[in-house]
Order: sequence, then structure tokens, then C-alpha cells
Amino acid sequence: TLYITSKTKTTAYDMQLKWGILSAGRISHDFVSAVKTLPPAEHQVVAVAARDEKSAQTFANTHAIPKFYSGYQSLFTDEEVHIVYIGVTNPQHLECVKQALQHKKHVLCEKPLGMNCREVNEMVTTAGANQVFLMEAVWSRFLPSITALREELSNGSIGEVKQVHAEFGIHPIPIPPRLREMELGGGSVLDLGVYLVNLVSMVMGDKRPLKIHAIGSKNEEGVDETANFMLQYDGDCVAQLACSSVVEMGNTLSVYGSKGFLRLSAPFHAPDKLESKDGVKEFPFPPSEAKYNFENSVGLSFEASHCRECIMQSKLESPIMSLEESWVVTGIMDEVRRQIGVKYPQDS
Repeated sequence: TLYITSKTKTTAYDMQLKWGILSAGRISHDFVSAVKTLPPAEHQVVAVAARDEKSAQTFANTHAIPKFYSGYQSLFTDEEVHIVYIGVTNPQHLECVKQALQHKKHVLCEKPLGMNCREVNEMVTTAGANQVFLMEAVWSRFLPSITALREELSNGSIGEVKQVHAEFGIHPIPIPPRLREMELGGGSVLDLGVYLVNLVSMVMGDKRPLKIHAIGSKNEEGVDETANFMLQYDGDCVAQLACSSVVEMGNTLSVYGSKGFLRLSAPFHAPDKLESKDGVKEFPFPPSEAKYNFENSVGLSFEASHCRECIMQSKLESPIMSLEESWVVTGIMDEVRRQIGVKYPQDS
């Protein structure tokens, strides 16, 4: 069971949310670039920390961030920082999240929140004990196109959901270490499948599946390169999902109901269109002059805005991406990995 101390906190910040950035990697670059499209009176990036001082300084110079730190501890103790965005590699999430929370910082942590359910439980318990906001950075849930999908489902426009089909496959050459190395928590399930499971879980109202069936293939390190899995839910609904780091796929998500369908065009995790039997609705992304590493990353601004809204309302977790939902999604991925035979050191 998931332990949450409290869902609200009786504290409010001034209007400007001040961000500290943990790691100077590619996703952190995209996140800061996206935050800069938001009103400066509401969001300011005040510090960045990286293991290497030169990386931190270069990142700070690139993004006009006033403070940079070598190592993470100084960021945790910086009293100006309200919230820490954590973009380190997967195995580092647990320790970085816990330290930030213990220093009374709110936290937005990149997905997957934890390597497994045990880690997620530790983080949630720490957040509750310190009465600070914690959210997994599943930016897809906050995009206008996916918000519209959620509203269509809520309105019953396609009737009872019966089937969900989705795939996420890429074939970068060479395959980056974060996708293939055991010590970095690599693998198609944690890196790509997390989007599949998260959005299917959202479609299904974040219920746990009744059954999970998974097959896959692994590389020489024992990390999954591909995973195909089926999730069976109450009401005879089945989700058929596939992810891969060695083949390109269509990267769409389709929801089929008793009265119609909804389809997110590629890339389904960051789409600008929602298709139904009534046609196609477009949801253009905000303008931005920055160069991004990942497709449509300017959309990361929506999750940042949501964090501010929650904190301004003294919430300790998001109603759209709750900690319980992170735990459910992590549990599904744990079982998929178990059936494929992928075991990380953190699983011991």
C-alpha cells in the first residue's frame, strides 16, 4: 500500500515560483527552455547543479541562470529555491528526491519516478513526512491534446472503452547509454514504456489491471530492448502495448470504445492532434525560439505551470498525476520487467 501523510499543506508562496535544476543534461536543457516561455512573474530558474562544475557553469551561462553549483548539496540548501526539477539518470532519482524533500523543497522528478515500487514508496513517505509537494514529471498528461482526450473520455463520447493500442519504438544510432546500460537503469520499458503505461492507466482511470502478460528481448547486459505486453482490465478492456529501442514504430495511441474512437497522432506522448470519428482537432504548441533536444519539448511548460498551480493551492500532490497513480504505473512496469526477466541492482 502507498503511504501518504497528507494531501494539502497550509502554506502559500508569493506569485513567483523559483526553480532549482538538478543536472545539466539534455532533458534539463529542454525543461528550462520551456519554462522560459512562461511569464517571468510566475516562474524563475535561479540555480543549477551538476556533478561537474564546468557543466553547471556552461548550462548557467547558456540559460542565464544566476547561480551554479558543483555537486547537488548546495542546491538543496539554497534558501531561494522553492522547487527542484530532477533530471538525473534513473538510479539517482531516489537519493536526489529524498534529499530535496528532506530539505523542504518541492520536487518535480523526471519519469520514471523510481526504479521500482519500493523506491516510489520511500519517496512518497519522505514527501509526506516533510509536508512538501512531489510529482512525477509525466508531461504528457498536461498537454492540451491529452487534456482534451481525457475530457472526451469523461464525457462518454466514445462510450465504454474496450481496446487501447499503442506503441513507442525508436532506433537511435548509436543507442544512448540511458537506453542500454544496466547501471544507468536503461531499457525500453523504463524509458519508453513508461509513457505507454502512464497514458493507458490514465485512460482506464488509473485502475490496476487484472492481468499482465509480457514478452520481450534483452541485450547482452540483460536490459530490455523490446517489450510487448497486454493489460487486461475490469470490464473486458484490453490494452495491447509495444516498446522498442531497436526499431522505429508508428508511435500512435488509439482508444476504441463502444461508440467510437480517439487517436493521438505521432508522437503520441507529445501530440498536437486528436482524431475521432468527428474529425481532427489541432492543438498547436506555444511558440519558442529555443532549440530543443526532444520533439515538442516546449510542451514541458504545461507541467511546470501545473506544479505552480498546485503549490499556490497548498496541495502536496497533483490531482492529474497523483502519487498513487505513479505507484500503480510503477507496479505495472515492475511486473512487465519480471516476466521479461530484467532485474536491476535496485530490485534486490
